[in-house]
Amino acid sequence: MTSVPGRAIGNLTPLPLSRHIAEFVTEKCREAVRFLPVPFLLENISVLFRPGPNELTEQEYITRVLEGADAFLLLDLTNVFNNATNEGFDAREYLDTLPLDRVVQIHLAGGLASDGVLLDTHNSAVPTEVFELLRYAAPSMPLLRAVMIERDQNFPPFESLLAELDTTREVLGAFWAPHFAAELVSAPAWLGGTAHGH
Repeated sequence: MTSVPGRAIGNLTPLPLSRHIAEFVTEKCREAVRFLPVPFLLENISVLFRPGPNELTEQEYITRVLEGADAFLLLDLTNVFNNATNEGFDAREYLDTLPLDRVVQIHLAGGLASDGVLLDTHNSAVPTEVFELLRYAAPSMPLLRAVMIERDQNFPPFESLLAELDTTREVLGAFWAPHFAAELVSAPAWLGGTAHGH
């Protein structure tokens, strides 16, 4: 959510995790899926507060919308890490209850801590803990086709960015590719049908 009647919020703001809102969002996504000739991906966001009523967990909410709309997930692992740190839950347990078989793209980023709260600012290196989440989750993502490192400000020397890219490639090479090279992976037609992992 980025606005309410008469006011632009100016930032991504979480919706209530209610069944009613989940169905509302699902129907909007169905319209996009019907209209667009390409896969439709939804991204999980960093959450600084939880507006009520919250009848579902975030994972249940995401799963309902993705499955109901036949959409796919752009999984921001930094947002998972930030939310887990800020709210005190286990990031791996969170990932275990997401539909990782619908992940097509991953985002990685670094942020900053302000008054003990992690913020998604895209202005620093990807934390080691986020790469560890990539190692953990990658083998469960048969449709994964892209990983993006987000950096919007405080740009370091180019070699530092390349080092983050190298780490990403090493993780995927060690934990994603071997898992899917061992067998054929069934993929939707828009991914070229059945394909080997790369």
